[in-house]
Amino acid sequence: MERIGILGDVHYINSKQELKQELAVQLKSYYIACLEYLIKETQTARFLSVGDIAHTGQKSEFLEFYDLIKSHGIDLSHVMGNHDLLQFKKDELTDLEYYRRDCFIREEEYDILFLDTAKEKKEEDWGGILNNSQLELLKKCVIESKQRLLIVVAHHPIFDTTYGSTDYLMSIEENAEINHILDMKVGQGIFVCGHTHLSSMVKKKNWSMIQAASIMNMNTIPFLLINHGEAFVVWSRIKDKELKEAGCIIGSSLKGYTYLSDKYLERGGEGDWENGDQTDCVRY
Repeated sequence: MERIGILGDVHYINSKQELKQELAVQLKSYYIACLEYLIKETQTARFLSVGDIAHTGQKSEFLEFYDLIKSHGIDLSHVMGNHDLLQFKKDELTDLEYYRRDCFIREEEYDILFLDTAKEKKEEDWGGILNNSQLELLKKCVIESKQRLLIVVAHHPIFDTTYGSTDYLMSIEENAEINHILDMKVGQGIFVCGHTHLSSMVKKKNWSMIQAASIMNMNTIPFLLINHGEAFVVWSRIKDKELKEAGCIIGSSLKGYTYLSDKYLERGGEGDWENGDQTDCVRY
């Protein structure tokens, strides 16, 4: 059985100028603690990142985070988020080692499609979009995957699916063609995204829409268990109080970052953690 962890928005920073105030928390130590906790809880070193790895879009942020990835033996693949593209265009970032731009990969038991939904150098427009060539690629992969499991990795959620996806600039621009293409999927589909900073899961026909929270906002960790071409989505609670408190301190102090209170963090899976299943892991 293969395990694949989902890494939410990291917003890695290497400059204290991005903070509203001086912090007692050591930033690098926090990022390291997050990675080690994720590996431990998911029991895997393979992760799909939904983007916003870099907070200000500087290459140094990518490269420093990559160093942490390498030092922990993590197998990472990621798409770009809106923060990742604040300084550079996608063509200028293709040399980044773990970046997968609009590409399709066929694994032994399943297929993965990476789609860049973020706009380039648009600080005031953080919403997502799929252009015509991307829609054609999505359609081709949906049709050709047939009964095979298809995992789509994007930064932005599909409009009106996961929690927060109907809010202003918090999804891929509403487009009937996207839903029409997804409806063509005959086998199991998993759509993995981030952007809203909240954990959420919605079932829609043959698709499971999995939204991973930002690491500073995460209350649950989603990961996939894949066995004989079938995927199960598991949500594991964050039980490390110190890690959550550090995330709150950093997220609340980071310029240009939306930190959400505990009442939002309690959302996970299809329901509300507070009123729903009280086990440490929920499997769908």
